[in-house]
Amino acid sequence: MSAETTINITYSQTPRPCKKQRCELCQTKQEHPPYWFASTIIDGREHHLYLGTEFRPVLLDEFLKAKPAPAKATLPALPTSKEFHQDLKKFKNIRLKDIKVQYRELIKKYHPDQYGDNDEQIQEWMKIINIVRENHLNRQERWIQGSHS
Repeated sequence: MSAETTINITYSQTPRPCKKQRCELCQTKQEHPPYWFASTIIDGREHHLYLGTEFRPVLLDEFLKAKPAPAKATLPALPTSKEFHQDLKKFKNIRLKDIKVQYRELIKKYHPDQYGDNDEQIQEWMKIINIVRENHLNRQERWIQGSHS
């Protein structure tokens, strides 16, 4: 970084509880004084510093010593409809003890948190996975009750 580079430092105040077990303010649900934070971007990465309850100017060296904020993870590509239907076929003729394992695998693969909560296709697929699992469990439960009556 050259000596001529200008770095903008942004200061902000955030009221938040400390969540310490022995804190009287948190136990009485009173607010703490706002905490000061400083942030900047160096070499394309965000850097944040906690300053405490008192404001103080920050030197660039403090940012360089601090760990940069972790890079934001990119979301994986949405599976195709064909992949989804192939995965659902794994439920066909499945044994009772394998339903739980297969269900967990599908939930991991198609959980909305992996693709962003607002993707309607993934949410619809999750509903289908849950319905298929319930149908299999109900069918096997009826079979077990029918064979032991």
